[in-house]
Amino acid sequence: MLKVNRAMEQLLSSQTFANNHCEYNSIIDRIIHNTKAIEGTIVYDTEGIDESLVDFKRIFKYVDDRTGYEIMCNEILIQSSDLPVSQYIAYAKKLQDSLQSKFAGKRFVIYLCVKKDFIELRFHTYRKNEGLWLNDNLNEYDNPILCFLGENEYLY
Repeated sequence: MLKVNRAMEQLLSSQTFANNHCEYNSIIDRIIHNTKAIEGTIVYDTEGIDESLVDFKRIFKYVDDRTGYEIMCNEILIQSSDLPVSQYIAYAKKLQDSLQSKFAGKRFVIYLCVKKDFIELRFHTYRKNEGLWLNDNLNEYDNPILCFLGENEYLY
């Protein structure tokens, strides 16, 4: 399932999708290489989190659930020039496929939020009891947002 807000819809429709190809595999490879499982969560870790110090009782004072923790850990900024608009959907799908290959049995939600000079990428494991990180109505947000759950995926 692909969800976008009006701002992202306008951005996507303004692009030509002909031969606008980019090499985003190196970005995905870096993310996959630095992503690991920690106590039922999947986190992007470039600094070597000491798993014995992860205290969910304390973490849950600041975030609501494991999805919130993952979203906090899994924020990656990408220069806008490194990922053309025409590749957003293909990139989200490829990243999701790569995460699901590494962490078999898990489903992932990918978010792309376009800021001024960069793209904010976030992802989390989809947990039915926790749902999506963002509100269902993406039009509440000003920046262009793409939410990718997967092809033929249903939330409920």
